[in-house]
Amino acid sequence: MKKTTILIFLLSFLVGCSNDLTPLDENVKQTASIQTNQLDPYLQKQNDTWIDRMVLEQNSHFSFRVKARENEDYVIFVLESDHSYRLALLKEGEDQGLVEEDIEVFFPDESLVLSRSFQPEQFLVFMQADQTGLNMAELFYVADGRIEWITKNTKLFFSDTNIKLIKENTFQTVSYNGDEWKFTTWELKNNKLHDIDATLYNNTHDPYGLLKGEYWFEIWNETPEMFLAYQDLELTKGWIAVAAMGQMVGSPVAIGDSKQKLVEELGQPFEEGYYEGGPYFGYSNFMFIFDEAEKITHIAMNGNRIKKTLNEVKEIVGKPDKEGFNEMTEEVFFQYTVGNYLLKFNANPHDGMVVDVWVYER
Repeated sequence: MKKTTILIFLLSFLVGCSNDLTPLDENVKQTASIQTNQLDPYLQKQNDTWIDRMVLEQNSHFSFRVKARENEDYVIFVLESDHSYRLALLKEGEDQGLVEEDIEVFFPDESLVLSRSFQPEQFLVFMQADQTGLNMAELFYVADGRIEWITKNTKLFFSDTNIKLIKENTFQTVSYNGDEWKFTTWELKNNKLHDIDATLYNNTHDPYGLLKGEYWFEIWNETPEMFLAYQDLELTKGWIAVAAMGQMVGSPVAIGDSKQKLVEELGQPFEEGYYEGGPYFGYSNFMFIFDEAEKITHIAMNGNRIKKTLNEVKEIVGKPDKEGFNEMTEEVFFQYTVGNYLLKFNANPHDGMVVDVWVYER
């Protein structure tokens, strides 16, 4: 991928509109002298640069439409400025657009625009390849009549075009450097991105690590609704009491509930098949197995949600009733008998990390 190759994702309502490029000259810029009754108060900022709609349309490299967080319609114009590009924001129905002088981006080719729609938030993601072949993403959103620069102080790097919004204000990226796959989960708080979890797949502690990373990436890349589970739960001794009721911590359904109820709660699965003698539905965080009556018999949770080793499980939950090695899956396990149910932790034998957690009837 060449250094100048840029991919732009507009994560909501993106419509590209191409124009012949005419460099924007200083003499066409119009610095605002606008009365308060002409525009909303939040647009009254000293030294802002405003440009007439017609001038924007004639001189923009290209433009696209976007929904602001207030669900208002805007047009963003891409304007050439020396060796980079500036963004101008025009509210639908207004005669002048605001140039965001503090935002600078590098993407010369509208033909590389792709579109994705995510709700409830609307984000702009501009992606540019660096010298190492990784992409750098710049994230923006529109609110209160301005373009907010989320990644001004925090840069995202990943391979190919691997970024997705997995839930409100939470992104996930994937990078690969030849020796390791890295899935990073980011959370947007106070207009800043924070990396809240990272899962690595390499051959350092697991001879199949790279293959596992590639497997998960292929599913992640081909399935828009799928994301790699990340640490969002705390393992406690209380998990025993929950399992004794035929439930799994974090699951909206329990053993014995119907497939219909599951779909009502979690929607359609991204994966279906057969496992342990029954059909299953696969989701990012869970897998559910059904009997012939379409009742849930097994619940499995991705171990990434707790990120614990079996030794840590023993310290927190207590001594298991059974320890062993599953030759079919090549995993070690701890098993707890809890009333009419079993709570089972399967782990990678190479590093002891929990792979998944199961609840099912004895």
